[in-house]
Amino acid sequence: GDGKAVFTDAGDYYKFDRNWGKSDRGMGIFVLLKSSE
Repeated sequence: GDGKAVFTDAGDYYKFDRNWGKSDRGMGIFVLLKSSE
């Protein structure tokens, strides 16, 4: 998909995901894919 990825100041990587990895379109939630910790 073409969901937006967001890198926080802390280095955490989030992807805007509607259904926890099943859809990248429309409204949704930020799923923590990779933590800086």
